[in-house]
Amino acid sequence: MKSLHVLLIDDGEQVQMPRTADIGPGEELRFTRKPTLAQGLETLQKLSFDAILLSLSLPGVSASESVTQTIKMAKGVPVIALVSKGDAPKAANAVRLGLQDHVFKECHCDSLIRTIHYAMERKRLIAEAEHARRQATKNEAELISHLSHEWRNSLACINQFGNILIDGLAGELSTEQREYLGIMLENSTKIRSVLDSCTGVKSASA
Repeated sequence: MKSLHVLLIDDGEQVQMPRTADIGPGEELRFTRKPTLAQGLETLQKLSFDAILLSLSLPGVSASESVTQTIKMAKGVPVIALVSKGDAPKAANAVRLGLQDHVFKECHCDSLIRTIHYAMERKRLIAEAEHARRQATKNEAELISHLSHEWRNSLACINQFGNILIDGLAGELSTEQREYLGIMLENSTKIRSVLDSCTGVKSASA
């Protein structure tokens, strides 16, 4: 059985939470309750959790302060607000501050457990999507770097041999041949300039 650990920061008994709860085949939630924000944050420093249930009516601290400190300490762990039914505006504001979701203290245990499970699943999917985005960006950057290197080498060869020919080191050239070589070198320089612009590299002449 895989255990997912949930930290419950709440000073009342309004939320009746079992120590463990099954959420699916081979998975269960294990709850650790702390009555104050200070105790909750201290526990969060020492132990790892998969989700956090945070009451927005803790003694001696405002809801926004509780949310801000908990999110900072959570380091990516989904945080769910616990509110009374009359505190819906407070819950909406908490979500805007970065909480994954909110749930009412008066709800049934099954509903609360589903909310926790969905919040963890959303957090996992978001993390996977962000990882895929970063990997795609990295792959794109590596491809551009590789192609840029190959193109620069090719352009360097064109310029080198073009200048050799224009300088007459391979024999005399006709006026028409010199004109064509000049056009070739001019276009090579333009391509290099566009390449530098696309890859954010300053040309040597800049």
